[in-house]
Amino acid sequence: GRTGASSSVAAPLEFPIRDIVSPAVHTVRQQVSGRFALVNPGAAWPNKRWPADRFGVIASMLRRDCDLVPVVLWGPGERALAESVVAASGGAAVVAPETQLPDLVALSREASFMISGDTGPLHIACAAGTPSVALFGPTDAKRNGPWNPRDVVLTRYESCPCHYKRQCLQPEKWWLADVAVDEVRTAVRTRLA
Repeated sequence: GRTGASSSVAAPLEFPIRDIVSPAVHTVRQQVSGRFALVNPGAAWPNKRWPADRFGVIASMLRRDCDLVPVVLWGPGERALAESVVAASGGAAVVAPETQLPDLVALSREASFMISGDTGPLHIACAAGTPSVALFGPTDAKRNGPWNPRDVVLTRYESCPCHYKRQCLQPEKWWLADVAVDEVRTAVRTRLA
């Protein structure tokens, strides 16, 4: 190399939290042998949620085509949502145990893949280096999205008139629902390739 030239290669990002002993990881390992994927259908903002039945179809594909057991995350008040994803997957997915923030970090480190909307568990998984597909509607993925260029973002931000609104202002045209299952299927295969 040239002497005196500074390197333009950035050091890899590291998540600065030490190893975590997680009861949730232990429970998932009892439910799942081998590789697993995290599926996160919830979000505090209803406008950031992709339909649960579509998450179920993707969960089924992850199990059948990618040899990943889908583990469906849930937060406060979202257990029924997680169970509806499992039902829509035809039983291919399992419901995650209750998790706290350290559990999400530990699960993300163990997972082979994550699919989620723009919400905390996605950002934790991205920080942990988990390969991800992210679904964005009312928020800008350029601002809030994954920074790994290999992660795939499917966004409707440019067409959505409800930027940074918790509720859709046009319920007859909910923009995130415009993201089709086939589009997500292709994104998952691209990211896992």
